[in-house]
Amino acid sequence: RIAAPMDAATREFFRKHQKEEDNQACVDFGTPNPQWASISHGCYICLEASGVHRSLGVHISFVRSTTMDSWKPQQLRLMELGGNARLKAFFREHSIPDDMPIAQKYSTRAAEWYRRNLRAEAEGTEPPPPLEEGTGHLPASDQPPSAAQLAFAKALFFA
Repeated sequence: RIAAPMDAATREFFRKHQKEEDNQACVDFGTPNPQWASISHGCYICLEASGVHRSLGVHISFVRSTTMDSWKPQQLRLMELGGNARLKAFFREHSIPDDMPIAQKYSTRAAEWYRRNLRAEAEGTEPPPPLEEGTGHLPASDQPPSAAQLAFAKALFFA
C-alpha cells in the first residue's frame, strides 16, 4: 500500500522539535540535520544510522522519515516525549558509551527498558519495573522477539 504524504501539522511538528540543539544531529553518529527517526526510542538519526536501525527489526527500532512518511498521533507522541538529549542522558546513566556500535547499544537492557518506558508514558500505562542498577549495559536477551513483541510492533507501527 502507498503511504499518504506527510501532512502540514506533522511537518510543523518536526520543524519545531528539530530546532532543539540535540535533535539537530544524529543521536548515533553526530551527522548534522538528521532526516530519519527511530520512533521506538523517540530519537533523530541520519540515513546511515537508519539502515542499521532497520536491520535490528521493528521490535527494536521502527524507523520513519521525518520529511516523507506519514505519522500516527501515537508515533508523534513518542517523538515528543523522547528526543536525542533524553536518550543520550539515559544511556550515559547506564554506562552505555556514545560510540558503542548501534546493534549492540540498542540491544542492551537499558535500551529495552527505555523503549518500554517511553511507550508506557505515551500510552499512559504503568511503567516497567526499574532497571536493576549496574545491568543496563548488558545484552537484553539472546532470545528472538516474542510473539507479544512482534504483535505490539505490528499494532503500533503498521495498523
